[in-house]
Amino acid sequence: MKVIELALTKGKGLAALLLSAGLLISLTAEARPPDLRPPHAKRAKQDESPFASTVSYGVLSDYADNRTPRAYTHALSGSLSYEFKPQWTVSGSVSLATTTVGGQIYKDDHQAYDETFEPSAGVSLSYKQMFWSMSSWKVFLGGEALMDEASRREGYKGILSAGTGVGLAFSNIGYMMGHMLSVSGMMNTFEYSASKTANPDYFYTYAFSNTVKFYKQLRLAYTFVLKATHYLDSFVSYAHLNKYGVSYSWDSLSASLTYENGGFTDEGIVDFWYLNQHRRIYRLTASYTF
Repeated sequence: MKVIELALTKGKGLAALLLSAGLLISLTAEARPPDLRPPHAKRAKQDESPFASTVSYGVLSDYADNRTPRAYTHALSGSLSYEFKPQWTVSGSVSLATTTVGGQIYKDDHQAYDETFEPSAGVSLSYKQMFWSMSSWKVFLGGEALMDEASRREGYKGILSAGTGVGLAFSNIGYMMGHMLSVSGMMNTFEYSASKTANPDYFYTYAFSNTVKFYKQLRLAYTFVLKATHYLDSFVSYAHLNKYGVSYSWDSLSASLTYENGGFTDEGIVDFWYLNQHRRIYRLTASYTF
C-alpha cells in the first residue's frame, strides 16, 4: 500500500514526502506496522494453510491541492505471509504506484515514463500472542527498499523498523482499540537533500486506533498518529495525523474509504486536534485475500 509520509523540513513547515511502504496506518516510515485487528478467522483448524496473501488496489487524491485537473495516485500492491511457527510470521510485500492528471500519467520535463512508476518492496518478521480471547499483542521487525525515482534523487536507500503493539477487543460491543509504538531508521546516501535541507535519519511513531463494527461487516474507524522526526543536523520536528474510515467486507473481498488530515509544528509544540489545511486526502481501496 502506498504510504504518504509526513516529513517536516527545517525552516520549511510541512513537506509531503512520498515513501513507499507496506504499511496501513501508519503514516510513519516503518516497513509494515502490526495488524492490531483480530484475525479474520482464528486458526482453529489444524489443517489451515500457514500461507496468506492479499492483492490491493487503491486510489487517492489530496483535496488541499486546488489545481485542475485533479491529480490521482494509483497503487497496486501484493503481500504474502507465512506462519512458520505458532505465533511467528514472516511476510513480504511489493507495490507499484503512479500519478495521473487528466487521465494521463503525469511526468515532469526531466522524467522518462518509466521513472513515473514508483516501486517498493519490504519484508517483516513478527511475533503475535493472543490473550483475553480475541485481544493480542505483537512485536515486529521490518525493512523496506526505496526504489522510486524521488527517493533515488534524495539518496534514500531504505528503512529499518522495529515496534510493538497491542489490540484490545471488546467483542460484546463490537469495539476494537489498538496502540502501536515504533522506531524507524532511514538509510541515507546524502546528509542534505537537493533543496539543501538536512535529510531525516530516524522516526518515532505512536498510533492509537479505534474500530467499531456496526452492521454485519460494516466498520467505522478512527486512528490518530503522532510522529517525531530527527534530522541529520539534529533538528527534531513533530507531526500528527487524523484518519477516519468506513469499510465493508464480503468474505475475501473488502473495500474501504478513508479521509486523512494532519498537523505540524516547527516549534516542537504539538496540537493534537489541529486540522491541517495543507493535506486533505481521500483514499479508496479494494482488497482481495486468498
